[in-house]
Amino acid sequence: MNKWIATETNLLPNFTIGGAMKSGTSAKHRILMQHPKVFIPKKEAGFFDIDNILEHSDFNFFYLQ
Repeated sequence: MNKWIATETNLLPNFTIGGAMKSGTSAKHRILMQHPKVFIPKKEAGFFDIDNILEHSDFNFFYLQ
């Protein structure tokens, strides 16, 4: 269950955290989840998980900016 519900639909994150396996990102995720004013989405966005980035549904947003 989310602690926060957006009133606007096109909100972009203030920051993202990226990291390699075993680099402490799970610990950062757990720590940030404890803050009442920080919304934490699912752990892995999977943005680069597909072979052809042109097929990604969000590619046009980044490409057109």
